[in-house]
Amino acid sequence: MDDGRLLTSHSHGQDISNDILSRFFDAVEFCRVVNELGHGTDPLPGAINRASVYTPDCTDSARGLESERTPLSSQSPATPSTVAPLTVASESIYSLPQNRITVNDAPAMWKAYKYLFGCCQQTMCKMIAKIWIQTLSPKKQATHPYQGGQATAPAWWPTNCLTKSKRVRHRQPDHLYKPERINLLAHILRLVVEPSAKQHIAIRSLGLDVKRLEDITSSKLRDFLEKHDMNARKRQRLAQLFELAQQEARFRNGDIGRHKPIQPIYGQ
Repeated sequence: MDDGRLLTSHSHGQDISNDILSRFFDAVEFCRVVNELGHGTDPLPGAINRASVYTPDCTDSARGLESERTPLSSQSPATPSTVAPLTVASESIYSLPQNRITVNDAPAMWKAYKYLFGCCQQTMCKMIAKIWIQTLSPKKQATHPYQGGQATAPAWWPTNCLTKSKRVRHRQPDHLYKPERINLLAHILRLVVEPSAKQHIAIRSLGLDVKRLEDITSSKLRDFLEKHDMNARKRQRLAQLFELAQQEARFRNGDIGRHKPIQPIYGQ
């Protein structure tokens, strides 16, 4: 208290003497340290330095990302030149293999696409989804209106996937859940990487390949990506996405071997 008396709070309504209290802590020493802290002295030993606390590369904690770490005491500050592959929780839908993946490993490639989309701001994912849907179905609202639900979904929409977790409701991108939106984007990208002869007829009729899809996407997102400096990382993720898709397209077209190792996913 201001008058020098020690005020304590405890349970059970017991009357605790000063002798008993002294067994718990040294009140005089406590007050001295508190006063020192108030005058700008060094913090207590073991106090947390905020600058040394680790924060994940991707800002969405719901992604379940778990990067490999070393103790805080042995960590050195990250520098722009540091390139460390990200590792992720195995249960996460955005998880990646911890080592290099090969282009013929379809499940790993699928996870890589979803991981990169998950690292993008969802505002950007909504924009990409609208661009791609408009590209695949220019007259969609007239021929495949959202109001009709699954019954009016275009044939290329992932409504009847064998894997239930990959299905997406036929709704506008803004009204989809985040995992659905990411599934939709990854699904469309996988349709485009197929060789022309094997592409869905809606894709083949447009003459759409990875390079053309990248050009369309970059053109429509240019203003958004250049609006703020903080969008530079999103541009990098987008470039990694199309780099990965281009590698898979080359494999499916027979241009590179099935065991071609790739590792385009980095923490920087």
